[in-house]
Amino acid sequence: MVRGAFSVSLPKTEEAAFEEKFKYLIVTSPLLNQEQHTFSGQLPFQAPRTTNNLKFTANLVTTLLLLFGIERYALHRPIPALTVTCSASASLFYFYRHHRQRSIRHLYGSVLSKMQRLIESSDIFDGKVQHVLITLQEIELVSRGYRLSTPLSSISSRVEQHGSKQRKCVQLRNRLASILRRAFIVHEEGIIDLVDVIDKAHLLGLYEMYNVNSLASLSAVEAEGCYSLDQLKTLVRVMQLKRRECMVHFLALEADMDEKGWKVVNNILDHFLNEFTNFTKELMNVLNAEFCK
Repeated sequence: MVRGAFSVSLPKTEEAAFEEKFKYLIVTSPLLNQEQHTFSGQLPFQAPRTTNNLKFTANLVTTLLLLFGIERYALHRPIPALTVTCSASASLFYFYRHHRQRSIRHLYGSVLSKMQRLIESSDIFDGKVQHVLITLQEIELVSRGYRLSTPLSSISSRVEQHGSKQRKCVQLRNRLASILRRAFIVHEEGIIDLVDVIDKAHLLGLYEMYNVNSLASLSAVEAEGCYSLDQLKTLVRVMQLKRRECMVHFLALEADMDEKGWKVVNNILDHFLNEFTNFTKELMNVLNAEFCK
């Protein structure tokens, strides 16, 4: 109890609760699981009340005040300089301790929030990619003379009416391929940035548990000129495999990682969020620019 009261770190129970919530977000997300599902629900980080430390701190302050009162009024002596110094030092320490712990809690809350938003953003991104693939497939079928049992989407019907199908499809395929390749690279760079904060032995165990390997490569999906629909689907799968590998690295973070390590994670998540928000906007802009004129 005494050690906890004089520590600037968060209590072990609070640290453990945060790490469990962080891992829970990952293991229950479609980014790690093979079966895709829509992520929903909020999981804010709520720090448990550290009543024991608060009681000890309050008792300590009360005791110091009583001692000062006894010395000042019962003994009618001025407060020694050493006592004043100790009192001021204790006050400054507890102020610093409170500020430090509040800063750590804010960091933990930011990490959880960004991981949750990344899962949601990635799910939206996957949906937009699927929408583009379906659009390309519709256009391809119509261009071959097939009649669809369901009405054409607004985009496909516009292409049918205005022509120039081949040029527009080539542009859309190439832009989609470019976005998927950049998404792959973002996850690959994230894996590299996490190297210094992961437990490598634990990572190997997680690789085996989730049947993950690091062989996913963009070189397996190369195209001369325009990407075919099958190549685009393969590229989607390769990107998702690399993303899954990245999520396993997040699960393999060092136990009891310090604030510096979590700042690294927070910065990586922030970068991911910015990139995938831009990727999603770019996909929609391409669709609107090419097919909604």
